[in-house]
Amino acid sequence: MWQAQVFTLYPEVFPGPLSKGLYGKALSNNLWKLKVVNIRDAADDKHKTVDDTPYGGGSGMLLKADVLAKSLDENKNEGERILYLSPKGKKFDQNLAKELANEKSLSLICGHFEGVDERILSTRNIKLIHQNIYAQLMSCYLFIYKTH
Repeated sequence: MWQAQVFTLYPEVFPGPLSKGLYGKALSNNLWKLKVVNIRDAADDKHKTVDDTPYGGGSGMLLKADVLAKSLDENKNEGERILYLSPKGKKFDQNLAKELANEKSLSLICGHFEGVDERILSTRNIKLIHQNIYAQLMSCYLFIYKTH
């Protein structure tokens, strides 16, 4: 069964539209699985702090590398690809959909604040994908389901 893992600060938003239409029907019939991970659960301090100023300076707040790393390490499936949804990422197109169609599962990190600490992206081999993947990822799943 194909699985999507979503790492987010707002788990109550899911499954949201993914529980409707064909996606919801497929989810109800256990044709795919959605696991939602609350990144905040990996924060160790009493306030469950998940944001910090950029390492080396700069404006805005970033998702803390140590919190995100801990969340990923506690929940990632072995060999699974991790995609960070960002407006700076690679455009999701048909070629990428075909490539991802061969995966058994994917982990998706929802961007928050000004982004994530760059150190986590490089140390965990996380690929940046443009945010439009949300809607298109389920189309990718249907492509997988119909071709297998």
